[in-house]
Amino acid sequence: MEKNKFVLVTGGTGAIGSAIVELLAASGYSVYIHYVHSESKAIELVDRLTTQYPAQWFSAHQFRLETLTKEDLSFIFELSSVVFAHGTTVYKEFGETSFEERHSLFNQYMEGPYLILKLVENQLRGGSVVYIGSIFGHLGASWEAWYSTMKAGQIGMMKSLAKEWATYPIRVNMVSPGLIYSNIHQHLSEEDITLTISEIPIQRAGLPEEVAFAVRFLLSEDSRYITGQAIFVDGGWNLLG
Repeated sequence: MEKNKFVLVTGGTGAIGSAIVELLAASGYSVYIHYVHSESKAIELVDRLTTQYPAQWFSAHQFRLETLTKEDLSFIFELSSVVFAHGTTVYKEFGETSFEERHSLFNQYMEGPYLILKLVENQLRGGSVVYIGSIFGHLGASWEAWYSTMKAGQIGMMKSLAKEWATYPIRVNMVSPGLIYSNIHQHLSEEDITLTISEIPIQRAGLPEEVAFAVRFLLSEDSRYITGQAIFVDGGWNLLG
């Protein structure tokens, strides 16, 4: 049980983000829950978790990562970890993806995390950062070339920060999900999902909670000698790459 540890979870109202928030809360963490659109879900999470775990701190905060300022993070009074669980995709052919869509993906996955980490770096010393990546960042994906490119960029940033911050010490790792039941795959048809599952060795899609278990491990003292690593939570899908 982790006590008196505060974590910021971006995208904390999404399927994977909220699963991470709930598991960390049950494990003793206090959680700052970031959201962009889902205010009612954020408020519901804070109210319910505060009732369940009255000795811990829970709060919800709305801000856009691409326009982040120091004032946007003024709510943070203590911090031990950051989990980047936010984001969307763009499902289009390579040449059909607009400048605005490419720029939005860059802001979500590269610029936003950079701005947050730049502002909280000193508070994180002795702590941990976990990116929620994607199997596509490692293997690439047709029709999602720009999303895959940004996720590959996060792998490079994760490994570089793990080297640069190792002596602080701040550990930096990634969880790379495969097909998970979440809104980011809502563009896929039932036929697409069935076909994809047939290619996964374990023969099913994953659950958000299964991603959350890996995140909890990487934030815990059990992983204190692990940094610069990506853990696949994909049912073995990456083995076919």
